Amino acid sequence: MTLQKKVAYLLLAMLFFACSSEHETKTGPTDIIDSNEIQSKFLFREALKDLDIKIKNFKNEKKLELSNDLIIGQDNNGFVFKDENIKELISLQTKRVGLLTGYDIVISEFDLLKANDNNGYPMLIVKGYCNQSKEVLSVGLDLLKLEKGYSYRVEDPISSVVCTGCRRGCNPKRDSSGDGYCTECKISNSNCTKTETL
Repeated sequence: MTLQKKVAYLLLAMLFFACSSEHETKTGPTDIIDSNEIQSKFLFREALKDLDIKIKNFKNEKKLELSNDLIIGQDNNGFVFKDENIKELISLQTKRVGLLTGYDIVISEFDLLKANDNNGYPMLIVKGYCNQSKEVLSVGLDLLKLEKGYSYRVEDPISSVVCTGCRRGCNPKRDSSGDGYCTECKISNSNCTKTETL
C-alpha cells in the first residue's frame, strides 16, 4: 500500500473520530480504555505531523519565516493581512493550534481584538468550526503591536486560547494578568468551553 493511500485512509478515519471524544469525561472507579479515543489521538498526531511538513514546505517555498518583527497585517477597520502568503501561513498555524487542542478547524474569518479592548493584549481572533462535528470555534492568537502593524507572537507567546460550544459569545480574551478566558455564552442552555495551549 502506498504512502498516499495510507494517509488517505488515516484522514478518512479521522473524519469519523475527530472532535467528538476529546472532551468527554469518564465515570467510574476503573476507566475502560476507549479505542475510539486512542485512535482519534493517533490520527490527530499523524495529521499534526503532516501539517508540520506542509508548514515547513510552505515557508521554504515562499521564503517566509514567522518572527516577532514580521508584520503580518494592519488594523484598517478590522484586520487586513499584508498579503495572501502571510494569510496562508497564519491559517496553517491556526490549524496547528486547533489540532493541538483536539479540533480540525475550518477557518471562516479573521478579526482583530485590540490591546485596549483586551487588558493590553492584542489578539487575532480566528472564527470557524470543527470540520467533523460542525461545532463553532473561536481561536485567539497572541499578537505584538509593532510601529507599522501587528506580528504573530512567536518568541515567548503567552498561549493560544480556543473557545467552543456556543454560537454567540464564547470569545477568547485575556484578563489583566494575561490569563486566557472565554466570554460567556449569550444563548441559554449552551456551554462555552475553553482550551488553552502554550
